[in-house]
Amino acid sequence: MEYEAVVDPEHPGFGPEELNIDASRLYMTFCATCHGLAGDGSGLPGAEARDFRTAENWKRGTRVVDIYCTLMEGIEGTQMRAYPNFTPWERVAVAHYVRAFLKDKPPPDSQEDYAALVEEYGLDKTQEPKETIPIEKAMELLVEEAQDRQAGG
Repeated sequence: MEYEAVVDPEHPGFGPEELNIDASRLYMTFCATCHGLAGDGSGLPGAEARDFRTAENWKRGTRVVDIYCTLMEGIEGTQMRAYPNFTPWERVAVAHYVRAFLKDKPPPDSQEDYAALVEEYGLDKTQEPKETIPIEKAMELLVEEAQDRQAGG
């Protein structure tokens, strides 16, 4: 992966054959509860989640590097937490996904922005594709884990 993947949301490197990243699934699992299915901030009633449709609503900015930093660090003084469980390229894929909610075209990230991500977060490190298993196997593993916990304590 390289600079082109940071600036191109259609980069083939995010697909199942490469890194097995599904940005839609990540967004629906971790973001939609607060930000809403349409990125309009309508998730939780009474929550003050950002509406991703207009740039003025973004705390840090709409560049991939800005969103990446938000996912790494959260936003102090808000309910936006960090997502250290995301891999570096999952953060890039989610950044592209949320930028797609913008009504106006977001500003491009520069080579310098990419270099900053490489420098600060090691974005250039090799990432192995995530393993996927059938749901039946996942359920079996969960049952075994629960049984092991019960037996041990």
